[in-house]
Amino acid sequence: MPATRLATRLAAALVVTATCAVTAPPAPRPPLNDDQRLVNALPAAVTAPAPGYDRTLFGGWEDLDGDGCTARQAVLLRDLTEQATAQDRPTECTTVLSGRLTDPYTGVSVITDVEHVDIDHRVALRDAWAAGANTWTEQWRQDFANDEDNLLAVLPSVNRAKGSRGPDQWRPSGDKAARCAYAAGYARTKARWELGVTDAQRTALLEALNGC
Repeated sequence: MPATRLATRLAAALVVTATCAVTAPPAPRPPLNDDQRLVNALPAAVTAPAPGYDRTLFGGWEDLDGDGCTARQAVLLRDLTEQATAQDRPTECTTVLSGRLTDPYTGVSVITDVEHVDIDHRVALRDAWAAGANTWTEQWRQDFANDEDNLLAVLPSVNRAKGSRGPDQWRPSGDKAARCAYAAGYARTKARWELGVTDAQRTALLEALNGC
């Protein structure tokens, strides 16, 4: 075979091979939403819990805004519907005795007295301690523990199951809206209090917020 014809065939074969090797470009990733961008901006936290945590270091329920109601009472007033109430004369706080609780993590709705309602810290106190609260003053920790934007009225069984776990170890069992609300609220609390997240927490939050 003449050299020129052989060279032509080899060149054609190379063109066919190169054509077959071409793959479609990857589909573009959807743009990040505002909460995902917030998550990416959170500082990095250590991966291991900081030693020395004790619940008493965050104090108890306080009336930090001076309206006569402790943070627990205020959250019960905010989160329960169909309430039976009484007036707390010493403080003039309207105290919830019972009502309908729609658990924000599961969607379960029950009529119950408030003794069977827990108040959950969306960002748990132990989580906050490891993420930077171990360096705070006593007053800052007390303010955090009574931050009503980080508090939710929940079923006791759900609160026990969640415990001090963060988004990398636990997520709501309810619908997509419940998972979105939890992840967004968690991220906003961490941002507001300048607390960090671990790599695992960041990844879990970004996944939970996808499509929210």
